[in-house]
Amino acid sequence: MRNPQQLFFRVITTMLLCIVVVGLLHAGGRASAQDHNFTPNNSEFIYLPIVTVPAAPVVHLGVYLEPKADMIGELQKFESLVGKRHGIYHYYTYWGFGDFTQHRFLVDQIVRYGATPMLSFMSIPGPGQTGCNSREWNLDSINRGDHDEFLRRFAGQIAQYPSKFLFRWGHEMNLDEYSWSGYCNGANLAATQKFIAAYRRIVDIFRGAGASNVQWIWSPSYTHWPAEAWNEAENYYPGDNYVDWIGVVGYNFGASSIYSGYRWNTFSDLFQAFLADAQARHPSVPVMLADYASTEDDGGDKGQWITDAFAQMKQHPNLRAVVYFHYNAPEYSPPVYFKIDSTPDSLAAYQNAIRDPYFVSESPG
Repeated sequence: MRNPQQLFFRVITTMLLCIVVVGLLHAGGRASAQDHNFTPNNSEFIYLPIVTVPAAPVVHLGVYLEPKADMIGELQKFESLVGKRHGIYHYYTYWGFGDFTQHRFLVDQIVRYGATPMLSFMSIPGPGQTGCNSREWNLDSINRGDHDEFLRRFAGQIAQYPSKFLFRWGHEMNLDEYSWSGYCNGANLAATQKFIAAYRRIVDIFRGAGASNVQWIWSPSYTHWPAEAWNEAENYYPGDNYVDWIGVVGYNFGASSIYSGYRWNTFSDLFQAFLADAQARHPSVPVMLADYASTEDDGGDKGQWITDAFAQMKQHPNLRAVVYFHYNAPEYSPPVYFKIDSTPDSLAAYQNAIRDPYFVSESPG
């Protein structure tokens, strides 16, 4: 997603608040999740069974929610709003935040709730620091091994955790603002090969640490910018052996926004060509909409957009999960109102769409 700085600042502020809240609860005599040996034998935690992917094509429901101190309360509130459980809960994090122990307060709650955590695992030092300027955080730094110690520690901790995970490193690498993008690392075909090498290095480190509970999402934008041949998504593909999910990103920003080309983008405008191409090139790899959303009525009808989107999802058998970006972004100009309940009509459209048994609450296997 473009211009994510404000979002990242909100995320880290909330995360830090969570840490403070957990500490206060512990000081008052109540044990926090991260004070425990988090094992299946711990009677204070309830583990729901891991459900494998059904044989027939289905789409697993997921959502991005802002991290909060009471994450279980947020999950319950959201699912009460829409009327159906979602099996994937997505949030953004960054390497400078620290190793996996810093994530326990949030992940513990998601896992207790019976869902799968999905982490956008950003190779940056801090929130908002995503640009092209730092040599310490570019693709060369990863490929030199500068971050290997951190990655091995994180991977080893993940490997011991009794849950599966979805990890997304290097999302929207075919846009122009991220430190892992081709644009920021030479703006040529050689830069796309640097990305592939870095992606494989990260996955290999996790596999070497025994983190078989991690599934990896390769996640380009549905379109590329700069719109040059070297920057096409397929040039960044690390190979089927390194990709558990193809996770495409696309948003309808509305007719008033440069990010939508000043037009109302339908679901088909965003995803039809990408999904067909993924099916042709990588028929054995499941696809998810790793981030998708529509703004409120700015050139079109959001409720109808949602209705049409879910109808078209069923036309793509390789599409197996959809993760809605449930966040309003007023820092954009004009403001972007992505939340599902931005109007009663859009909420009703989502509620009606997910009643279809094709869209399932279980997390993917």
